Amino acid sequence: MKTNPSEKFRKNRELNRREIMERRTALSSLPVSLICALTNRCNTRCIMCSTWKEPWELPQKTYREVFSLLPYLEHVIWLGGEVFLYPDFGRLLDETGKYPWMKQRINTSGLMITEEWAELLVRNNVELIYSIDAAVPETYEHIRQGGRYEDLIRSLERVCSMREKHNREFELFMNVVVMKSNYRELAAVLDLAKKYGFKQVQFMPIQGCGTEEHIFSGDGKNIGMLEDIEKTMQVLERKAGDYGIVLQNSLPSPKIKNGSNTCLSPVPKQKPGCYLPWQQILIYPDGNVRFGCFCEDPVGNVLEDSINDIWNSPKAGEYRARIAAGKDKGLCGTRCLEGRIAGELLRVGEPEAENM
Repeated sequence: MKTNPSEKFRKNRELNRREIMERRTALSSLPVSLICALTNRCNTRCIMCSTWKEPWELPQKTYREVFSLLPYLEHVIWLGGEVFLYPDFGRLLDETGKYPWMKQRINTSGLMITEEWAELLVRNNVELIYSIDAAVPETYEHIRQGGRYEDLIRSLERVCSMREKHNREFELFMNVVVMKSNYRELAAVLDLAKKYGFKQVQFMPIQGCGTEEHIFSGDGKNIGMLEDIEKTMQVLERKAGDYGIVLQNSLPSPKIKNGSNTCLSPVPKQKPGCYLPWQQILIYPDGNVRFGCFCEDPVGNVLEDSINDIWNSPKAGEYRARIAAGKDKGLCGTRCLEGRIAGELLRVGEPEAENM
């Protein structure tokens, strides 16, 4: 007799939580969370990004493994490039729609969202994270070269119209990369978010420093810009409150300490416990697998091994053992070690146990 999919999910989640409480290093449960880079192909050439220069496509063998893992997953994030350029993405969304307990997000420019895609996304209640770096057409098209601002607006209107049609609380999130070209126009972005009903806006710096657009270098050269940005963010935080939008400020502070920028948020007295090595895998666009974005070392590579083998590889077991023992230096990134990461980002499902 076939096992009901919801029963398979429930049993795996219960087993996973039990193995976390028992501090198991070799797991019988499967991952309950997946972050997966599907492709580096992209339809734009953003001035602050070089992802599209490095060829990557999720291998077919790994795609099949991911497909078989879907019934057990509670959380999924699909990454690109541009995810809509991955050949099997439609089939993935059709499959994930069968599992109503699954929460999934897509990082996208939104420029490729047609009526058909909008229907599929809203029907499957996928949370969309739009990458929008400007609400001034000329600035937008300067940053996202090859993209047209009018196509972005059409995409937003399609999604919002479909949300109304299906009467869904379909949530929209926005990521804004702050740089030289747009730091004076951040208020307009927040206004755009209000117009189209975004739940959250995150302001973030460029990842890496290999571009003149990067103004958070920590060398003090752009201190005037940084101080202007900090004043702007104080205004926008109040404005976001009035709009009912959650504003996530992930920008470094203009205050320089030991040659590097300090974070705007204070360091908590105690860092939150991390469950990710028991719950999540993150497949990078080089095949390397880590448990989270700030983990220092990979625990395997999908070009060499299967997801199941990586999940219980010697390196994975070492991660779990050391984190359970509090010996996490050298494994975890600085932001995690200093407690600068929100606890909910380090825990997929809260086990009924004391914090690790």
